[in-house]
Amino acid sequence: MRAFVDRDQRARSVGRAMAIGATCVVAMLGGGLSSASQATPEAIAPAASCTIAPLTLPLFGGTPATSFLATPQPVDPAAVTPVDAETDASVRAGVADILACLNAGEPKLTWAVFTTDYLARTFGDPATAYLPAFEQSLDGTPNGPATTYAVQGFAIDGQTADGRVVISITLAAGDEVWADRLVLEHVDGHWLIDEVLV
Repeated sequence: MRAFVDRDQRARSVGRAMAIGATCVVAMLGGGLSSASQATPEAIAPAASCTIAPLTLPLFGGTPATSFLATPQPVDPAAVTPVDAETDASVRAGVADILACLNAGEPKLTWAVFTTDYLARTFGDPATAYLPAFEQSLDGTPNGPATTYAVQGFAIDGQTADGRVVISITLAAGDEVWADRLVLEHVDGHWLIDEVLV
């Protein structure tokens, strides 16, 4: 099963987010390896600390989440172009930062690795999610990560016309392994997860 499940499944998983943290995020991603998106066996060590700013409440600055619910620009992995050396190094550093945030054990950092648009699409539709419950879970006491997550496989597939980058990544924690293809967007100096490709 894919590590990052489709949006509807993620929205239905909001109830589980009440115990939010890196463990919850990865649990929502699914489980098992996806042969279509297994990355090359390249490890990336987490950054020394998470440098992405934590989420602040209320989410979206109090703006109704429905205003962010635009459909993302379609991404065709076959149409991406190779990244230059500078972007390659920047993305690798960004993934290390995302990993450090997942391992921080702080809900507002764990979920800060996603773009505002991603969070709005996942939790902002009142027909599929209850945003106040998600916000309440973000305000919980950090308990530290239940386990440490590591990148076992990684590949940069290429860059889209709008500047986003498609990556294939294999994430492991203990005996569990997840694999996915993600779209990263560069926002305020950080690479954040903007989309999960099917």
